[in-house]
Amino acid sequence: MPEVVETDRGKITISEDVIAMLASFAANENYGLVDMKGKNASESFFDKIKFIGSDSRKKGVKVTAMEDGSFSLDLYVKLMYGINMSAVAKNLMSNVRYRVEELAGIQLNRVNVHVVDVWIENSD
Repeated sequence: MPEVVETDRGKITISEDVIAMLASFAANENYGLVDMKGKNASESFFDKIKFIGSDSRKKGVKVTAMEDGSFSLDLYVKLMYGINMSAVAKNLMSNVRYRVEELAGIQLNRVNVHVVDVWIENSD
């Protein structure tokens, strides 16, 4: 369900795909984040083979419209090994919430971070 903002000059409609892209861009600004991951096994599989028509700009973000008109975001992330995951997750929540609310003019109910993978740099 897209977000519709009424103004005195007309309506502005923001799709959930745009909200997901804004959240992905904001998340990728954070130190410690290596990649946004697929929300499920099939999305991860198609991402690996570069499925035609897939949109990596919103990969790893699930947008849920709430009954009160706000939105909930779930971020599926891959973080660096050796960093404080809790601190990075809190920073992700804060930065994504601020950016999406500021840029899209919408209210976020929740921002959830799901750490689904850890990146370990090879020392070869």
